[in-house]
Amino acid sequence: MVNPYWPHLPKRRDNYETNEEEDGIEGAWRTIPDDPLDYHFYYHILDGDTAGRPPKLLSSEGDKWEYNELFDRKSKSCLHLIAKSKNKDALQHPVVRMLIKTKWKSYGRRFLSIQAMCYVIFLLALSFSLISGSMKADPTQYKGAAEFLRGFCEILTLIMTVFYICEELNQMRKERHTYFQEWMNLFDWLGLIFILCIIPLRFAGSSVQWTMASLAFLFNFLRIFKFACVTRFTGLYTKTLARIINEDVTRFMSVFAIVFFSFCGSLFLSARTSKQSFSGFEDVLLSGFRALSEQQPITEDYSGFNWLSILLMLTYMGTVVVILLNILIAQMSTTYTQAKKNLRVKYYKEGDWISEMKLAKGWKLV
Repeated sequence: MVNPYWPHLPKRRDNYETNEEEDGIEGAWRTIPDDPLDYHFYYHILDGDTAGRPPKLLSSEGDKWEYNELFDRKSKSCLHLIAKSKNKDALQHPVVRMLIKTKWKSYGRRFLSIQAMCYVIFLLALSFSLISGSMKADPTQYKGAAEFLRGFCEILTLIMTVFYICEELNQMRKERHTYFQEWMNLFDWLGLIFILCIIPLRFAGSSVQWTMASLAFLFNFLRIFKFACVTRFTGLYTKTLARIINEDVTRFMSVFAIVFFSFCGSLFLSARTSKQSFSGFEDVLLSGFRALSEQQPITEDYSGFNWLSILLMLTYMGTVVVILLNILIAQMSTTYTQAKKNLRVKYYKEGDWISEMKLAKGWKLV
């Protein structure tokens, strides 16, 4: 799939007739670099259908590419199978990456950018309709230019919601069981369903509509992360954030849960013999969690507690705030460093490193 191009060189000989001939031939060989001067990439295997037919064929004149009428667009190409297999070694192959880069530059970036702009319009309409409606005593009444603008934004939001639902159903039809393996699809459905739940609750006059509106606002704004790969750097931050939540925060919360419940239970029991105690076990849990999130002491006044309760509170604060939080920060820093190193993928060839940037500069694509 990769054909390196080397210049034509004269044949070497064991014995040369003249010194000029030897200097000319050997000098030509000494000027050849270690790497090829050019590369030709062939995508017929990766981009073809199940029958091996490529999507484009060279015209009879040989000057341009034409669409292949026999190409089956519904079949899955080898590139599609490689992408779904999650085989990192195969995805890092130079030909695979060059084909992805070619598709991304030709139509992928433009198509995703248009989708991102449409979604920003959807978020603006959703934000204006929800926030403007929340400031009205009766959001079902429309009087004045501002209210008609809110009504227009609500209609636009509903139209785009129906469009996104149809898009999700179409994606579900294409991907089938693999559709449910992507956790981001759950955010898509939750955000869309919460929007639809607002309509009957609003006309019923229920206050639950604002709970649904709050959740719809949250989940739909989080959905914008799916367009983060429009640029490499925003994609890096999004992938790093997902990896931190999936790995680092998960490990941290598992350790924190053990420390949290053990200290909270011990503190609640020891405080029973103190002059000052908590109102209930849920108060201890809330105080312990606030110590993690707000980094505030469990209580401001220690005078009413016995020595064991004070010792438990100080030990808990030191364990959570000093030790566990610093371990979490170190883990997140390591994760980001590793993700940044993997941002620039390199390929090994004949003892030398060929960078992705070099692959992208001026190499012929066939």
